[in-house]
Amino acid sequence: MQPQTTVAQAIVAPGRSQHRMQRTEFTSLGGPPRLQHLQPQGANGAALSEKIYGAMIKASGQAGEVDRVWALWGEMRSRDVKPSGNTLSCMVESLVANSEADAARKLMQEIWQDMDQRHLVTTVTYSTLLKGFNTRSDMLEAIYLEMREQQIECNYNILVQGFCTSGNLDRSLELQ
Repeated sequence: MQPQTTVAQAIVAPGRSQHRMQRTEFTSLGGPPRLQHLQPQGANGAALSEKIYGAMIKASGQAGEVDRVWALWGEMRSRDVKPSGNTLSCMVESLVANSEADAARKLMQEIWQDMDQRHLVTTVTYSTLLKGFNTRSDMLEAIYLEMREQQIECNYNILVQGFCTSGNLDRSLELQ
């Protein structure tokens, strides 16, 4: 198999089982070999956009590489690339998919505290977060109350499913 040469190929690769890498195959750059050729700037000298960072975060999350997810987030932030709602959603989804829901919640709370970025925290990011706590009724309740306080619309289907999964059927029936 030939090495990948485009960002798009690097992003798509984690979904294919033959491209999954073991942690021991990581390079000193902190990323899988298929991403090691990517530099903070593209071939034409342009900085990577929040969309590219979001796609790489999502791909790394799908590959189960939480350390790489955080490294990409940190690099994006250190280069003053402002996250978009989609970038934050990719980050939260990657953390939740890798059993890091507590870290996802903390990140969302940090973003919410920054008035310039508060708009990034949405129903979509909260819905993903709720899925990460679908076995913990206490956290579902806390997140639901947080959403109401922040006046963020709730996806009740996900919340009801979470309460049912966590064994709190009574609470799911009380929601309106």
